Amino acid sequence: MRLILSIALLAALPVSAFAQVSDTAKPEEVVIEGVGLTRTVPCDGLDVGIYGADNQIDLTGTCGQVVVHGDGHTVHVEDAATIAISGIGHTVNADKVSTLSIDTTENTVNATIEAADDAAKVSINGAEQTANLTLKSKTTIDVQGTEQVVNWDLGEGAPEPRIDIGGIDNAVNRIE
Repeated sequence: MRLILSIALLAALPVSAFAQVSDTAKPEEVVIEGVGLTRTVPCDGLDVGIYGADNQIDLTGTCGQVVVHGDGHTVHVEDAATIAISGIGHTVNADKVSTLSIDTTENTVNATIEAADDAAKVSINGAEQTANLTLKSKTTIDVQGTEQVVNWDLGEGAPEPRIDIGGIDNAVNRIE
């Protein structure tokens, strides 16, 4: 199944890559696309899009919106306003993010969730995602889909999160 999905994603890559670069890429967006790339990128407040398969990307500094799409990426993010993950089999580690979205299947995310002004937001959809979260500010967590596992703990001084859960066989666990 994963091989078929990988082939389908790679077959669609040239079309989406062309559209990303020519039609919708913002001048302040860094686009990383390909297979098996290893790269460190200083964000400097820019948005970053990571596409393709099996890339190892380290994003340093403060990022705007980070999009991780495709298959099997390993990504480290120091600080981002938003991280949106879709595809299959990604591992994303975020030192600090205020809005996190995880979709599709079999992604693993380890993140510290912290917003400066408004409540931080975490949204998990799809199937078989694992999210290990440290909450350092007011946070809303929405879990839908199937067989999601969310493990969370509170940072010092953070209030209890609001947790909305639906779907099938999902688990939200407070870790002390």
